[in-house]
Amino acid sequence: MSTRPVKRIAGLHLKLYWALRLHWLIYLVLLVFLLVQAIYFSELNPIIIVIKIVPLLLPLLGMLATQHRAFAWLCFILLFYFTQLVVNLGVSIHSLQDWCLLVLCVALFICALLCSRWIQYRNYWQRVDELKELL
Repeated sequence: MSTRPVKRIAGLHLKLYWALRLHWLIYLVLLVFLLVQAIYFSELNPIIIVIKIVPLLLPLLGMLATQHRAFAWLCFILLFYFTQLVVNLGVSIHSLQDWCLLVLCVALFICALLCSRWIQYRNYWQRVDELKELL
């Protein structure tokens, strides 16, 4: 079985730069939105706050180190939030908050997915370039 050669993506560093900036912006907005929602609607119940916020904080150290696996894990975690939001929108009165959270989750999922893939490409081409310099 032969493998296809990996093509270089034009402007990869610029795309990754802006994707990471957008990712952090949406990530922080989502965390603040969930925190405000948990404080406002759950009357400062710490268990509710922990359940809503902590899962999103699990891959934080890896994302700060720009590790592609952390972004992939964030995508996996976001699927649980997405599922809960879709169920909430399907069975209850449609609230603007649920729609905003859904849009934020989908946008963060797409950004994290792109960041994960583009980090992998960047790391691959950095290794290839280093090997070429050695030879």
